[in-house]
Amino acid sequence: MSQDMPSSAPSPAPAEPQKKSNTALIVGGIAVVLCCCCLAFVVVGWQYGDQILKSLGLQ
Repeated sequence: MSQDMPSSAPSPAPAEPQKKSNTALIVGGIAVVLCCCCLAFVVVGWQYGDQILKSLGLQ
């Protein structure tokens, strides 16, 4: 009869695997954003460089 009754003790929870660190992903994302900003700066400078220099009185 005791075989039919469930035990009152809770079963142990499965061990959770340790979470991986996302440091490389974060650093890579920051590097990509900085590269995009530098590229945008170069493109704007290439397009409007003459106008900017004239407005500053450097040309």
